[in-house]
Amino acid sequence: MIGKQYVVAALSAGVTASFALAQAPDDYGDVGIKVENGRVVTKAMSEPFPGGVNFNDSRVFSGEFIVQGGLTFTDEPGLFAQDNTFAPGSVFSVNILKALRVWNGTNFDNISSERLRLELGLASVFTPTADSLVAGPAFDVPFSGGFDQHFDAFLVDSTLANSTATGIFLLEVEYSNSILTGGPSLPNFILFNNNASATEFDAASEYVTNTLVPTPASGALMALGALVATRRRRG
Repeated sequence: MIGKQYVVAALSAGVTASFALAQAPDDYGDVGIKVENGRVVTKAMSEPFPGGVNFNDSRVFSGEFIVQGGLTFTDEPGLFAQDNTFAPGSVFSVNILKALRVWNGTNFDNISSERLRLELGLASVFTPTADSLVAGPAFDVPFSGGFDQHFDAFLVDSTLANSTATGIFLLEVEYSNSILTGGPSLPNFILFNNNASATEFDAASEYVTNTLVPTPASGALMALGALVATRRRRG
């Protein structure tokens, strides 16, 4: 289980304190993590006046690359779960579901020649070159049952060297916990911006929200259509 490796690396890096103080997020742009009906669900977070955290359903999040140490890098969005969300010692995992996509001005149909290297502690994993499930960062839930955890994402080219390519990149992932019985979360979509304009990024985000993430209404219509088709076949 790679989760043990990740948590040992994290502890050796001295980040135990960030695990223990998970009641309020450091960044409200992080992925809010909850448990509903025995599975991980994700939420957009906001800070209401005069304090606290509001959670609203969301499956689309974002991060922006910066140059640090000559590398194209971001540690956003992080993952935030309030205390007592999970059983201490259980393993929280991120799975990469598809190859990295790049915005072509209209959609995310194109697989990017760039890839992401995701790191947590001393362990790292690359996004695949073709659609396939890849086990990503994982860590043991601390004693508080909550966390404010960030993995590092580096943009690399096809040779795995640092990339400075301008673009908007789409990573599709799912989250799971080792003792939950409801299965992994629904797919999450993380948009990474590297020097693209705000207008382009807004268009890409709107496309993901409206096209790749079904609304409850469209999901209900799809289910109804499937039911009608089944009845027709049986008739």
